[in-house]
Amino acid sequence: MKKVILGLLIFLELGFSQISGSIMGEELNRLQESIEEKENYLVVDLRDITEYKKGHLKHAINIPLNSLNQNFDFLNTTREENIILISNEIKDIKNAANILTQANIKKKIIVAPDLNTYNYTLYKQKNIKGKDLQALADKGEVIILDARLKEDYVKAHFKNAINVPEAKMTPEILDHIKKASQNGKKPIVTHCYRGNDGNKLSQIMLKEGFEDVTNSVDGTKEFNFHFNE
Repeated sequence: MKKVILGLLIFLELGFSQISGSIMGEELNRLQESIEEKENYLVVDLRDITEYKKGHLKHAINIPLNSLNQNFDFLNTTREENIILISNEIKDIKNAANILTQANIKKKIIVAPDLNTYNYTLYKQKNIKGKDLQALADKGEVIILDARLKEDYVKAHFKNAINVPEAKMTPEILDHIKKASQNGKKPIVTHCYRGNDGNKLSQIMLKEGFEDVTNSVDGTKEFNFHFNE
């Protein structure tokens, strides 16, 4: 009941004209774990990069409040129909909702300002969208880990990508990754079909001591990547 009341207060505080609704911790946690529903929601973490790196929601991307105006085109064209704004400051949520409304962002704006009031499972890898993974792959300056099944990897993949099917790490694959990345000196980027195995693989890499680890929340079933091998 306390959560429901908090949600209503936030909704009233921000104003009905600016947002489509609010979402509380339990529901947002469920959405993040749902492979199907995750595709309809883009979670935008409005905190600064330092706070974001300390821990964020599973598929949340970081767009600090002071950078929103530089991301209008991206937010208008992203495939997700709903944008969930999250922070630990209600005033930041309110400001973000105002900014996006005034910019005529053609998405449903949903607020979830309860990072400090719900016991989420938090993650420390960086999250990026498919277009960002494509750009990194084209530059060839990162080590890409492909968590898709071997048969799909063999058909086509990013140049020099290392296959870790279903994020099932082996000592041999880990040794290969260490050598390719010069023991972690090169950034690691993971991807898969829908972002979930990529996320799982990114957690493995962090536990193995790799520090610069990124996961693409868009997988091959959600973004049309241009593979070159």
